[in-house]
Amino acid sequence: MPSEQAPSAEASRNGGPDAPLVVALPGNPYTGKSTPFPALAGIPTRVGNYPGVTVEEKRGRLTLAGRRIELIDLPGIYSLVARSPDEEVAMAVLEGHQAGSPQVDCVVVLADATSLERNCYLVSQALALGLPVVVALTLVDLAADRGISVDHAELASRLGCPVVPIVAPQREGLDALADAIATAADQPPPPVPAVRPNDIDDADGHSPAALEAMARYRWIEQTLDGVVTRSSPAQWSLEERIDAVLTHRIAGTVVFVAVMLAVFSSIFWAATPIMDLFSGVVDSLAAVLAERLPEGAIRSLLVDGLVAGVGGVVVFLPQIAMLFLCVAVLEGCGYLARAAYLMDRLLVGVGLSGRSFIPLLSSFACAIPGIMATRTI
Repeated sequence: MPSEQAPSAEASRNGGPDAPLVVALPGNPYTGKSTPFPALAGIPTRVGNYPGVTVEEKRGRLTLAGRRIELIDLPGIYSLVARSPDEEVAMAVLEGHQAGSPQVDCVVVLADATSLERNCYLVSQALALGLPVVVALTLVDLAADRGISVDHAELASRLGCPVVPIVAPQREGLDALADAIATAADQPPPPVPAVRPNDIDDADGHSPAALEAMARYRWIEQTLDGVVTRSSPAQWSLEERIDAVLTHRIAGTVVFVAVMLAVFSSIFWAATPIMDLFSGVVDSLAAVLAERLPEGAIRSLLVDGLVAGVGGVVVFLPQIAMLFLCVAVLEGCGYLARAAYLMDRLLVGVGLSGRSFIPLLSSFACAIPGIMATRTI
């Protein structure tokens, strides 16, 4: 359990020592963000939307060393430079400008140990906020399997803030992370990274945003030099062997064609009996109404309008439901990400990305989801 520590009178920006300590958890998508939050906060957590935007927020509370702590799980983001609603919300919460959210006292950045170079971009921006920062290294077990080693003590020394490796599903490192949060909240903010866009040789005339990104990655390269070491793993994991096939230019395309044929064959094969059943029910209902109602506008409205109109839509629901079930299964097992990677080579020729394949796929059963998805495409 976390060690006991007396709460500081200056630990919170939200109203004194008795106010809850507000801790925000930003991180890149797909870095194991969903596991540490409930593991720390416990049950129940509160899920809702931020005021004015359809961006999900999650909040949870725990008591640490006699101090109430409120955790805010921010949406997965790659940068604090707002280019999407998720990033706008995350930046507003961290800066204390988001309606309905309290001032943040401490920031816990969740960084993927298997791809630390990319994740440190967000870390560098969090360090510049002027708030106490803790870096939680996630997926360290997967990194070890891939031959990646991170000297977290040396990294903490270079960043000027605690760095805690965790394996949340096994609850490894969570107590140390809680201790680091309690300690960091009473410490001064870490030093701001020395990111100097003016030092970049800009012979090609890059934009200011590009120069800043190049400067940040230069700082990341210097910071991680000697901290991250890579060695060849003893053998490929099962996931890596599967990926080698599914993302292969030839073998992956063959598997993709086979999967799509199986999906559409199963949709039409499995949905046909249910569609026939729905069609029979609609026809029987229409026949009963036509038999019992006299000629006139009421019968025409019910039989030819309501029953025929609604029935014409209901009959196609089994196909749509089967398609979305297949898409959910493919997404849950991770195949859609591989399919999007394969389709990117084809769709980039028409100005789209591989992710546009999903709306195109759903449009085969019903064009409405595809039309609605054009806004996000």
